[in-house]
Amino acid sequence: MPKNTINNKSDPLDATNLTIGSAYTIPNTDGTADQILVTDGLGATSWTTVDSPELTWTEITTDTTAVVGNAYTCNATSEIIVTLPETFNQGDIVKIVGKNTGSWGVKAATGDTIYYLNQIEYAPDPFFPDNVRGCCEVHGITDNSEWEISEKIGELLSGDAIGIGSGEAFSEFLKTSGNVKSVGRNSYGELGNDDIAITERSYPDYVVGDHIFDKISIGFRYVLTLKADGSAWGWGENTYSTIGDETNLNRSSPVSVVGGHSFTDINANYRTSMALKADGSAWTWGSSQYGQLGDDSIVTKSSPVSVVGGHSFTSIAMGYLHAVALKADGSVYAWGRNSNGELGVNSIVDKSSPVSVIGGHSFTSISVGNAYTTALKADGSVWTWGYNLYGQLGDDSIVKKSSPVAVTGGHSFIYLKTSRWGSIALKDDGSALTWGDNFIGQLGDGTIVSKSSPVAVTGGHSFTSIFGGPYNFFALKADGSVWAWGANGSGQLADGTTVSKSSPVLMLNI
Repeated sequence: MPKNTINNKSDPLDATNLTIGSAYTIPNTDGTADQILVTDGLGATSWTTVDSPELTWTEITTDTTAVVGNAYTCNATSEIIVTLPETFNQGDIVKIVGKNTGSWGVKAATGDTIYYLNQIEYAPDPFFPDNVRGCCEVHGITDNSEWEISEKIGELLSGDAIGIGSGEAFSEFLKTSGNVKSVGRNSYGELGNDDIAITERSYPDYVVGDHIFDKISIGFRYVLTLKADGSAWGWGENTYSTIGDETNLNRSSPVSVVGGHSFTDINANYRTSMALKADGSAWTWGSSQYGQLGDDSIVTKSSPVSVVGGHSFTSIAMGYLHAVALKADGSVYAWGRNSNGELGVNSIVDKSSPVSVIGGHSFTSISVGNAYTTALKADGSVWTWGYNLYGQLGDDSIVKKSSPVAVTGGHSFIYLKTSRWGSIALKDDGSALTWGDNFIGQLGDGTIVSKSSPVAVTGGHSFTSIFGGPYNFFALKADGSVWAWGANGSGQLADGTTVSKSSPVLMLNI
């Protein structure tokens, strides 16, 4: 057995692991009689009440030494420590239950590991069980060690993610600790777990290597991250040398971008990667089939090269086959493929070096989708150009544009992000609006009908930040909870299912 195991796979609420004819006691959180779950072991269950529970239950409010065969209801008003027995025999159980659902967390002692629903949590990060009764078990053979139980008032939070995004069928979350968690498909090593034998994972787990990152950007099948020292790291698909390690070998754990560069920002997308330095210079690597490296060539590069022109940019955005960059004066420059007018220069000719978007506009932020570009102005208006088959330009049409047009509706937004064929924008009241492709519910308006003008995300949510992916959107609330919608066939919404969602759902245990 693993050391220090918390795992509710044998929890009474998981009927697939119950013993035929057995009855399992769970203490009621509302103080009424204990409820007993009776099962035939084949999925049929019923609840009843009895006076003689299987385990001896004790409510604890202070530090406690656990006893094998006993169960504890944690009612902590502050952090307490539960010390496990020195040894366990196979099958021995210590059960720990939160007094109120979602009001407590468990944190492993330094050097120890928690296993919960096959989800691994390392010290010092606590986790907050998402079981409806906050129930888990400690079992197996272990050395004496300590577990910290912490009260968490209010709703069960999904995590402390500060950077969120998704690729083709996976999602990644950068936590305040600097660790990264991943969930979903792993065909190219994009989960960063150093194990491509695990082709898919429906629960978030940590990327290996004890790395501490500051920023994260998720590409179609790969990930780029940035550390405090400015070094860039990546993992996942590397067919087009998008990781920048001078190879085209897929990587299932983080490797550093070569060259000793110090970057301030990074951007991953489809076949090409981009990074920004403190001096405003942009650097790119990967495919340059359409000139999207901006180095005045169409030759793939496996390590960073400088974008030509001596430009100084303040922000960057890499699209699927084109790139854009913003200057301090609000002007936008673009390069790469332009067959749909995505460069915004009133032509459809590809460019292998930066050209200025026409119209004399002054923008404050930029975001890029598949063959289209979006930009936000200081007055809150959003402007778009490029491909428009699904209404992703938001101008109430499906006609492509090769120069900027305003999104309809007279809305005033404060933040803007794109997906592959759609956009999301946040207002200062926390409401989010979306437009574009909606074939799998990625607009979050409760339908799967594409929209060519902004519609409100359902649920009356108030968000503080928004993030995009190819077929998903993500949003963060002030309480730290993360919500998501769209494609979920590989579990990338981390809601415990593989069912796609057309309205926001809470992401669990990220």
